[in-house]
Amino acid sequence: MIAALGQALVVVESHAGGGSMHTVEAAAARSRPVLAVPGSVHSPASVGTNQLLADGCHPVRDADDVLVALGLEGQPPSGGRQGPRARAGDESGPDGVVLRAVGWEPTALDVILGRTGQRLGEVAVALDRLVERGLVRAGGGWWARVKAPRRRARAGPGLSAGEIDIL
Repeated sequence: MIAALGQALVVVESHAGGGSMHTVEAAAARSRPVLAVPGSVHSPASVGTNQLLADGCHPVRDADDVLVALGLEGQPPSGGRQGPRARAGDESGPDGVVLRAVGWEPTALDVILGRTGQRLGEVAVALDRLVERGLVRAGGGWWARVKAPRRRARAGPGLSAGEIDIL
């Protein structure tokens, strides 16, 4: 649930095989940024977090690092949620009710739950899928629909033939 609802995961302290490592795997599977607070090399409780840093996770020094990871300040760390976008008008299937409930303005989770009448777990999973598909953007406890980008058929100035210009 934490990995599905959270916009980023901050691991403060973890043993090498600690339960938080399961959450790290779930967050990585959802392309969520994983950040770690460095710990003492002499502490067994910091082995997991220090290994995450060695594996390339972004370090957390203060709250600003978390805000950057959430895209609320500065540049987000690389490896954030990015993927192919689906059509913004695609409202078919089980996620359609949730997509329509989100709306075009930033909408809180409790409002989405009220609009759908669905349980938290169902809505959380649907929101995760919609974010992964590029139909919904999340940040700071809210979700909003994303307009589909217009794509040019040919590469424009400064673009290679394999790139798509998103306007």
